[in-house]
Amino acid sequence: MHQQGRNFLARCRQSGHLEILFRDAVSDLFLGGCHFAGMEMMHAVAAHGHSAAQYTVSMMLMLGDDVEAKNKGLETFRGLEAVGSLTICKLVFRDVIQGSWTHLRHVPVLNGENLVCVSHACPSRGNMGAIYHHQRYGRGWHVNDGDGGAAHIPCVHCRADYKLILFVHLFDS
Repeated sequence: MHQQGRNFLARCRQSGHLEILFRDAVSDLFLGGCHFAGMEMMHAVAAHGHSAAQYTVSMMLMLGDDVEAKNKGLETFRGLEAVGSLTICKLVFRDVIQGSWTHLRHVPVLNGENLVCVSHACPSRGNMGAIYHHQRYGRGWHVNDGDGGAAHIPCVHCRADYKLILFVHLFDS
């Protein structure tokens, strides 16, 4: 990038331009910057109403092991789901991590221990991976699909688990 472009981006950062700050936070979180600083910046950008930052914060909190943090992430997830902005947030996030950023260093990991649904009475618990694989490989699912195949699941915790699977697989593309 030319010096003029770098100067422009520096002025945008200084003025608090949310999109530039969001991209910086993504870089710190996933591209080898300071993870803690990236998460702190992502929280700040989310607090100013940037919905893709809210989406990213909710996914990262739900991927963690802390129950209280998971609940905060789920609360944010439910708010984004209620206004119908999960798909656009996912696409904005995907557009930022893709492109020239192919050597991500801090790819989030999803395993059985960090799933959101822990209810033993839930009939859909533990099936989100199978639904994801069926949707993606069975019918030719694409990342732009709005619900990705989980809209019919009544359990909000399982829908969150499904969206976590989608989030982690955004790094595959």
